[in-house]
Amino acid sequence: MKIRILVIVGSKSDLPQCKDGLAELTKQVSQGLAEVTVLVMSCHRHTEKLLARLRMVSATDSVDFIIAAAGKAAALPGVADSYLRYELKNDKVRVIGVAFTSGNDNTDNLAAALSITQVPGTQVIFAGQGPEGFLFACLMARGDIPLPSIIIPEAPPSLDLSLAEALQMATAK
Repeated sequence: MKIRILVIVGSKSDLPQCKDGLAELTKQVSQGLAEVTVLVMSCHRHTEKLLARLRMVSATDSVDFIIAAAGKAAALPGVADSYLRYELKNDKVRVIGVAFTSGNDNTDNLAAALSITQVPGTQVIFAGQGPEGFLFACLMARGDIPLPSIIIPEAPPSLDLSLAEALQMATAK
């Protein structure tokens, strides 16, 4: 059975960090082990397109793994994971997150890694940073490594508050 992988990177400028991982995926495809699609799609600039693709993936059961890789704030892995779990109730597609580096600025790298690993309730599987993290994500998606089960979390209720109600909640002990 072929592993079906959807790679989503936030920007075309992220692709050079994907080179070794994409070469690994090419080997998997040539051996008949995988089907791979690559999207360049920012969750900030192409939000509806991203959500539409996630809806399609969930409805058609057409993807086993999403490798979501982005730099700076790296919201892409968390957005994909939260939409699949909370909105679509999907417990099949695994999201592997990679924090891309953006040069020598370690604060960008740290922000990207923390945005993937520190979101409460996230089920994104963190593969690491930069080209090495992306290659590891591609190896993880082969299915050789046991991964945790996906749990559909219960979302806390959303609130639509007046300013007075919000202030009252903010000052309540």
